[in-house]
Amino acid sequence: KDFCVITPYDAQRAAIEKALKGEGLPWDRIFNVDSFQGNEANYVLISVVRSSIPGFMTSLNRMNVMLTWCQAGFVIVTSCSFMQGGGSNTLLGRLSRHWEKYRGDDAWIKWRSIASEQVDLPGAPGRNKTSNPLSFSNRVPATVSISPQHVPSLPNSSSVRGLR
Repeated sequence: KDFCVITPYDAQRAAIEKALKGEGLPWDRIFNVDSFQGNEANYVLISVVRSSIPGFMTSLNRMNVMLTWCQAGFVIVTSCSFMQGGGSNTLLGRLSRHWEKYRGDDAWIKWRSIASEQVDLPGAPGRNKTSNPLSFSNRVPATVSISPQHVPSLPNSSSVRGLR
């Protein structure tokens, strides 16, 4: 129980649970924000639904639950275009701009680099290192993105943002 997945919406929670069950992966640690309150985990995967309207992400209370109940690190799965568009005025959008300013071009990491284990994520070190791997070992935030027109099937269907 080193990790859990949190998402703002129950429909998204159910979709993630179904996809994980279908792949024979652990699914019992998938929560919506309301069901996660009072829990904590070493690592939290935060799945932000892609949309043009931020919805629950405008709630600072809900964002507080998603962003603060990890003990060691978290990864935010999102769309770069959402963070720059509909989600830009949310807390997460503001954090995204801060991380981009801090990390520059290294702020967003392509999902393919994660899928091929070329990067280290909080709690999941990469296996297939390149000569210049992207790493979270220096405890600096980083992000991952794909373009909306090239969305792969689950489990690699979104972008990932991580912070330790």
